[in-house]
Parts: sequence; structure tokens; C-alpha cells
Amino acid sequence: MKAGTMQLLKVQARQKFQLPTTWNPSDETIRTRLKKRIHTVNPRKGPKSPVDPSVERTVVEMATAFQKRTGRSMSQSGIIQLVNDLIKGKPILEQEIIDWQLLYCPHIRKRFETTKERPTSANLGPGWYKGFRERNPDFAMVVRNGTTI
Repeated sequence: MKAGTMQLLKVQARQKFQLPTTWNPSDETIRTRLKKRIHTVNPRKGPKSPVDPSVERTVVEMATAFQKRTGRSMSQSGIIQLVNDLIKGKPILEQEIIDWQLLYCPHIRKRFETTKERPTSANLGPGWYKGFRERNPDFAMVVRNGTTI
């Protein structure tokens, strides 16, 4: 490969897939993808959210409205409570989340394998919240002592 080709490929991929400038795969990753003829890019590692994107948009809208009304941001536990309340009572959405948790949450899967009892309700927690923050980087939260992150 000619000198500078690797950097050129990275720049072209960033432009084509509208990726942030922080996206910087290793040269070995690019070589492997070229060899295997893989021409897609997934800048987000790990599984996607189990929650429907429209529900997450609703959470952002409601939390933003709360912040405008009260002058305070919702806490992590408040956001988690809100999304769990939005999901509760919607059987299809709950089943999708439970299926996702059985695939990707080792502690839930282990409990299911041990007891053979499927979870009856979908409860999201700090793991979902961390992904939520990654998917919504412009959504500011006050976490502790009034410090916005």
C-alpha cells in the first residue's frame, strides 16, 4: 500500500459515513476489512439499545422539558425511572427488552438458565443509561454537586 493511503481511506470513510473525527480504527482493522471485502462501518461497539428510538426521543424531550420548567436536570436514577415507566404496561416492548436482556445481560441470562423462569418485567438500569448518554452526547445532565457533564 502506498504511503498515505491508509489515512486517505480513513478520511473518505469519515466523510462517506458521517463519522466523528474521533473515529480512528487501527490500520490492521482496515487491512482486514479490505481483505474480506467488508465495506460497512459501525463506529459504535456493542449491541444497540433494546429500547425503541422513539421512546428514547420521548425521554430526551421529557427530561429537557423538566429542565426548562424547574431549572434542574434530571438525575441518572430519574432518567432510568422515566424510561422504565414509559416501557411498563407495553407487552410487545417489554418482551423485546426481555429478549435483548437474555441475550446480552449475563446476570439475567444466568438467572434464567438456573431457574428456567423468564423475567416478567423489563427493568433497565445503569448499563442502559450509559449507552443512552453515548447515543445522546448533546444531552447535558447534572450528576453531582451541580456539575454538568
